[in-house]
Amino acid sequence: MRVNVNRLQNRADSIGRLLNRKTYAAAGANAIMLDANPAFATLGVGAELQERDKRVLQTIYSEIIKNLEVSRSMLMQETPTFQIVDEPEMPLKKNKMRYSMGIVLGGLVIGAFYCLFLLIKRKPESQV
Repeated sequence: MRVNVNRLQNRADSIGRLLNRKTYAAAGANAIMLDANPAFATLGVGAELQERDKRVLQTIYSEIIKNLEVSRSMLMQETPTFQIVDEPEMPLKKNKMRYSMGIVLGGLVIGAFYCLFLLIKRKPESQV
């Protein structure tokens, strides 16, 4: 696909240069037409040929540019894009708790819940 885009780009550049040259040539032929003797009818033929060639090159150039843009958009759709979100750190750190620390923390949590349970379950003393 990239080869096709490069080929179309080279062709568009070369036809663009030809079109520029033909535009200058047509302007020169039109300038000669202004100074022409009306008795010579064939002097207008050169200007007409230059204009015709210029129009043909304009049509070819516009078609090549259109094809080039279509090929570029197809190339962009087919080209995969990757985005690195988060790079891993090697080696990964181990997040393990020691067995003895787990028992102590578990005992504290269970003890806190047991104390809370006892406070809630305690009956208020009746007053006499």
